[in-house]
Amino acid sequence: MKIGVLGTGQVGQSLAKGFSKHGHEVKLGHRDPKASYADAAKFAEVVLLCTPWEGTENAIKLADPKNLAGKVVIDVTTRSNQRQRIRSRSPSDSMTRAASRCSAGCPKRAW
Repeated sequence: MKIGVLGTGQVGQSLAKGFSKHGHEVKLGHRDPKASYADAAKFAEVVLLCTPWEGTENAIKLADPKNLAGKVVIDVTTRSNQRQRIRSRSPSDSMTRAASRCSAGCPKRAW
């Protein structure tokens, strides 16, 4: 499966590494035009939104909502107080929120 990761911080890098390790094609995207959010979103069948909360709205804008339309978008951002506003900017009917907290018994590495 083709996975687009919007965000190249620790979360994005870790998820990209894990998906790649399990045989998926992965493309990372960020603000740099050489590896843009739009490139990763266009490439992907599934998009992981791994940006800092403050950059989420801009990342969706730079990814171009047309590139997200009809795709599964998994939101891995950490703040949820304005989630509905972000969801309204994504044209994907399949946007879902990934768990952002683990109990003390959660393994340190999921991959």
